[in-house]
Amino acid sequence: MREKAINEYLKRSIEEKEQLLRELHHRVKNNLQLIISLLSLQIRYIEDPGVEEFFRDYVNQLRSIAMIHEHAYPSSGTYIIDFQEYVRSLSSHLISAHGRASDVRVTVSGDPAELNMDTAVPLALITAELISNSLKHALSGGGEIHIEIRRFNGRHRLVYRDSGPGLPEDVSFPEGGSFGFRMMDNLAGQLGGHIKVESSDDGVVFIFEFFEQFYADRIT
Repeated sequence: MREKAINEYLKRSIEEKEQLLRELHHRVKNNLQLIISLLSLQIRYIEDPGVEEFFRDYVNQLRSIAMIHEHAYPSSGTYIIDFQEYVRSLSSHLISAHGRASDVRVTVSGDPAELNMDTAVPLALITAELISNSLKHALSGGGEIHIEIRRFNGRHRLVYRDSGPGLPEDVSFPEGGSFGFRMMDNLAGQLGGHIKVESSDDGVVFIFEFFEQFYADRIT
């Protein structure tokens, strides 16, 4: 009888904590949406094209995080993301935001990738930056983006490629590029990995190997 009471208590405790976690995700998503709305409103009053582009990129980064919370679902005391499905939604949003739905095609393939929040958020920011760069610089005349994620030997590998002309000769990764390149390199380090870049006449390829992170994602 005592064992049954203990099991019921533990079950209720877990359910309560899961409910609190759901509420936390909901509040974070709502707060992000509020910030996004305020920034989007402010952008309308910016007259400098360079400043406007900066804020639009910033809004897209925030949206990529908000979408993580929209796609997260509970599993074994933590929240996880189906990253393939997330990338499909993210790429669709970014293509629409850049007005490129008619001339850019994105395909996502590879192994099922269910990632926890500590891993998914940095990876989402990296992926969003890659897609945005392709849309703004590499695929001005249209083209294709292919994103593949694989799992092997306890690691994950993300391979990103587009059909553009490749990186300019005077641009290197990460030091010789933009703030976005340095941001991606920093986020890659947070995931215990590194990004390798291959550029040719057939386009550019970013290869990123990383480990899933485990910090405070489990309910205790």
